[in-house]
Amino acid sequence: MNIHQQRQVIELGVSLRPLVRLCQAGEIDTASLTQLAGLAEQAGADALSYALSCAMDAVPLQLPQLAMPVTTWVDIDACAALDTNAPQKIMLCGANTAALDLLQDLARVRACVAGLQATGRVVSLLLAPDSAQLQAAAAIGIDRVMLATHEYAAATSADALAVALDSLAVALAAGIRCGLRLQAGGGLTYTNVVALAAMPDLERIELGRAVFARALVSGWEVAVRDAKAVLVRARVAARVAQ
Repeated sequence: MNIHQQRQVIELGVSLRPLVRLCQAGEIDTASLTQLAGLAEQAGADALSYALSCAMDAVPLQLPQLAMPVTTWVDIDACAALDTNAPQKIMLCGANTAALDLLQDLARVRACVAGLQATGRVVSLLLAPDSAQLQAAAAIGIDRVMLATHEYAAATSADALAVALDSLAVALAAGIRCGLRLQAGGGLTYTNVVALAAMPDLERIELGRAVFARALVSGWEVAVRDAKAVLVRARVAARVAQ
């Protein structure tokens, strides 16, 4: 199965946040960061992301040669400071890249989304896997949402894991009813991502630190390729089992 065929099965998003932090610390330069992003694309990544809160102006991440989309995570508190040079693809999140709470902060998020969309930006939201949150997102004109999987990733017992998976499944069903395009990410590893990849309504799953950690042992391209293979195998197996 080639990369194009794999993309039709499930998409892999790779967070560049660990690499951006290394770039900020002077451990790698911007040219190396750009090269690693390109290698991730060649190895099977379908999308890249990084957080504006950690990149800021210290690392002007310009990757025009990439065919894949690059999404910038933006803290809702920084939304008002964005200007006409803001990134084209933006995911709004809470402080420290936490999930937004639309039920508590709907007016401010709606205003930020409307302003960004008016300038042609593609806006998505990071939300907890909660039906009410997804319904609120659809109501303010959002069509893309990433479900935060930190609670699922942190589950240490079978019961907690089952509850977290059930919450994700319920949220996915609600999101689909609302017409949302759904992805997931946050604390995922090559192991715990398998159950999520089996969920057919997830369009994309994002990994970050897990890829970086495996790259220290296996190399960057192999780590990305392995991540994509895990997702594809899980999705195909789930289809066969139906």
